[in-house]
Amino acid sequence: MTRSDTSRTARTAAGGQATRERILAAAAELFERDGFSRATVRAIAAEADADPALVVRYFGSKERLFAAVRLPHFRMPDGTLNDTAALTRLLVTLADDQLSRLVDLTSLPESGSSEAVERVRDDLDAFVVQPVMNAFAIPEAGRARVEALIGAVIGTVLLRRRLTTRALSTLDRNALINLLAPVTESLIAQSD
Repeated sequence: MTRSDTSRTARTAAGGQATRERILAAAAELFERDGFSRATVRAIAAEADADPALVVRYFGSKERLFAAVRLPHFRMPDGTLNDTAALTRLLVTLADDQLSRLVDLTSLPESGSSEAVERVRDDLDAFVVQPVMNAFAIPEAGRARVEALIGAVIGTVLLRRRLTTRALSTLDRNALINLLAPVTESLIAQSD
């Protein structure tokens, strides 16, 4: 390969990445504004100044594009899991910040949801469950306790924010953390 071929290949790759990023940005905007059902691949491509075939080429389908845009970001800050009070605060904050994305992905039509749900499950395990198990020296037999804790926090945040239940919706984040702290303590302290 000549120097000119290498340079042309690099420019093509950079152009492809720029197009992909424009598609992601346009999709994020249209999904937010119009919702999954009304945002079309053609409209997303037009907004990104790209050919609709490129949307399919880069993402495979509208469902996969939606998953790429709305995938929750489950990342626990390093070195912050030193006690159950800190863990409760982190889990409530994470659930509060990522709830909309989580609900969006789990409500995808069946054709697009299995891959997205699998990715969310894998990320949740790698970036939340496993770090909690490591930080609190919980053996593999205790994995269900950690998953139950995460489920309790996400469920509570869901009731508070999406269903706006009478009592939970009146709580601020600190009050919610204080309410859930004994649940965290109980589940983390159990022996297997």
